[in-house]
Amino acid sequence: MQEHTLQDRLIISILTTFVVFLILAVFDQSQAAVHLGKSERKSGEISQLSTRDPIKNNCKEIMASKAHKQYVQQQTKETVILVHGLGRTSRSMQSLKEYLEHVGFRVININYPSRKLSIEAIAEKYVAPKVQLVSDNSQKIHFVTHSMGGIVVRYYLANTSLDKIGGVVMLTPPNGGSELIDLFKRWKVPQKVLGPAAYQLSTDSSGITHGLETICVPTGVLTGNWSWNPLFSLLVPGPDDGKVSVQSTKLPGIQEHLITKTSHTFIMQNKSIHVSIVNFLKNNSFTKKGNK
Repeated sequence: MQEHTLQDRLIISILTTFVVFLILAVFDQSQAAVHLGKSERKSGEISQLSTRDPIKNNCKEIMASKAHKQYVQQQTKETVILVHGLGRTSRSMQSLKEYLEHVGFRVININYPSRKLSIEAIAEKYVAPKVQLVSDNSQKIHFVTHSMGGIVVRYYLANTSLDKIGGVVMLTPPNGGSELIDLFKRWKVPQKVLGPAAYQLSTDSSGITHGLETICVPTGVLTGNWSWNPLFSLLVPGPDDGKVSVQSTKLPGIQEHLITKTSHTFIMQNKSIHVSIVNFLKNNSFTKKGNK
């Protein structure tokens, strides 16, 4: 009877997490649409103002602002490419994007269909073209990733020879595979639920992470040990952030591995995490401040 009760709890936990997973994905997409709509309306308002009253629209300030923005972009020598995780969109990385831009980085926030393609296809069709786009006018190209995005970048770096890579910061990546994916496979959850990339993250020898080479650029991992879903954490061995175990985020040969009191779902929106990311990109250390 107790075994049946535990099984029921596990099923409820999985269903609850999946529902939240879908809500977050929809929220990301809806917020992106709202943001785009606001930008379009704002652009339209400026255009209408210019047509109605070109004298009062303060065009000198507008032109000066545009010129300053172009100047900053021209002077920026370092680019950060953001790669979100499974079931999310680029909107989930928006606050991090804005912070990185504020401190002087050029930022490319990649949006990709995480539940429709394999990790290899994501790297080839979405990451590689963005790197090529900014390569000529960037002295350094950094990566900041969340969850599965870290594995996508690891695959990309293992199959490229770009000498401009500066540093990589991975937020709670399943470097050793995902114990949850193991359970989903064991319970025969259809692959179409999470997509082909997710099912490449198993912890056994079939998982893609076990065949990837060590990253030969400065790399740091930030992970969490707090979970908003204690029942779901029962499925993950040891300390975890609600989806990935702390042990699984470790990667041999990296510069730093820091455990923080954050959850898997919202770690990329934490302001102290933003500061740590910038510290690492500038100094190869999450805690050391200043310029290297």
